[in-house]
Amino acid sequence: LAFAKTSDGTAYAKVIDMLKHQENVVAGHSTGIAWHDSQGVHVRKTIGKVINFMAEYPDVPKTDLCLGHSRFASVGAITVENQHPVKIFHNGKRVGYAIHNGTWSDYASYEKYRSDVENKTDTALMFTIYGLMLDKYGDNPANRRKALATLQNLVATSSGKQNLILVFDDGQVLFTGQTLTLFQNANTV
Repeated sequence: LAFAKTSDGTAYAKVIDMLKHQENVVAGHSTGIAWHDSQGVHVRKTIGKVINFMAEYPDVPKTDLCLGHSRFASVGAITVENQHPVKIFHNGKRVGYAIHNGTWSDYASYEKYRSDVENKTDTALMFTIYGLMLDKYGDNPANRRKALATLQNLVATSSGKQNLILVFDDGQVLFTGQTLTLFQNANTV
């Protein structure tokens, strides 16, 4: 997982650098980035390492809010559709994107809730359930946090704490797991 929040438009470049560094340890099956600007959230995804991503998308957008993911496939095939970020929906409308590090071991028990037939990952299912919670609670900053806490507890029951980052079209960002501490220590939030 990679996240940057800046005030000088360099968040995208910082996320690319973080993903390159992370690939030295693990990952590299596919790469995806989402960034926020005045038009909302934009997403790019490709198969392969960051070098493949940069060859396909050589421009570096200026943005102050960006998240990225270099996927090591554990659930679901190595496809562009299965790469993170995944969409977050509320009442059938996309309201943001999310990335996830970890494996939800009990995801098969919740398959009946899957709505994204293209993305077969535990992450896509997780955020389908999150969207259903938003449908129930309503989409506002407090309810987004409530739904995320509920989702984190559901997933942690079988898999332990998961690292999740969500970015919404209105610019709100939410974290779970160790992610928030890591990014606060890195002075990126």
